[in-house]
Amino acid sequence: MMTLNVTHCSLTKADVICLGEVLHRNSSLDSLRVQGLSKIDHIFPLVIGLQENTSLQLLDISSSHVTMTDFPFQCFVQILTRIRSLKSLNISGWTVKLEEARSLHCLGSFLKTCTIRDLNLAGCKIFVSVEDPEKGKYDSLLETLSKGLQPYPECEVAFLNLSGCQVIMMTSRGQVSLQASDLIPFLSPLAKLTSLNASLKRGNDPVCKIGEKTIINFFQSLGSKLSNLRRLTISNWSAQIENSEKASKVIAKSLKQLDLKALTVNRLQVVDGLGQKSLSHIFLSTLLLGLPQLTYFSIKGTVMSVEEAAVVARCIAERHKGPFLDLSVRHFPPEVLKEFRAVLIASGKVFPSVIRCAACHNEELRIELRPAQNTGVWDAFACSLK
Repeated sequence: MMTLNVTHCSLTKADVICLGEVLHRNSSLDSLRVQGLSKIDHIFPLVIGLQENTSLQLLDISSSHVTMTDFPFQCFVQILTRIRSLKSLNISGWTVKLEEARSLHCLGSFLKTCTIRDLNLAGCKIFVSVEDPEKGKYDSLLETLSKGLQPYPECEVAFLNLSGCQVIMMTSRGQVSLQASDLIPFLSPLAKLTSLNASLKRGNDPVCKIGEKTIINFFQSLGSKLSNLRRLTISNWSAQIENSEKASKVIAKSLKQLDLKALTVNRLQVVDGLGQKSLSHIFLSTLLLGLPQLTYFSIKGTVMSVEEAAVVARCIAERHKGPFLDLSVRHFPPEVLKEFRAVLIASGKVFPSVIRCAACHNEELRIELRPAQNTGVWDAFACSLK
């Protein structure tokens, strides 16, 4: 047996202890999924049993019921360090509360020699007690905590999922909540990171928008700290930009430092400083300008008018320089898709040769653009419903 899935099986403590003993001796299992455990007492028999296992590569112990404090957390990461075969770890949904400096030290020691390539922290809530920043300023807090972080050359983490993850910094003055969009400065130790999901939790309060400064810092940090990044997901972003011209220039410049090949920006909402005018099409066009070599671009569920969609389509047709672009526009209304196609054709650089989207409302339309042979024009020859 190579795969075992006992998710939501209402395992008792005795069941988990027996499973841990079996895993201790097992040398063939490479995938174990035990989602939904509700107690730390149920998790430790598993990981203790695995510390001498030499075959397991995937461990999924995600749960929205687990709360871990300092000492259990320290033991957990130290045990993980001994499981050298493990390549994929999913602890999404966990709540972790850290008050001791030793906890962060243990985490740093774990990451320095981490063999895990795929780390899933989606939906995690991590509470960390920190000293008060100078003058109590939010920016000072982030700068102090991220200062001096160095890359870990031996850390193997290449795929990181922070979708919906929150880090709550606890100080004597109160707390500061950081979303995935705020955490890029802390990722510089992950020298081999190639795929990052920094999406926000779906259904976030629309009044609580990402500010212009956060967006600029996000893309500047990407360019300066994560140069190996190839795939980025920033779905469910609700942002407010006051000076779109300035922000666009900074974002485009920062993106040119990267060699991103795949970008997912599903369910995007960007408005001006007054919250009245949609800027989603300008933001998407800026991303395309900064990443002319993209091969995959997903904008599913992003609400745009016919005119706004035309702006994005024109940018694709005129500015994209890669060998091909696979574009995903699921949940676009028929009239928007029609205009999208019309603008591509009118550009004279793109011709959709295969169209199967007569009833594509709420379906996924994928367009692949390739240069036509022996010509300088683009040939969109594969537009199909997936």
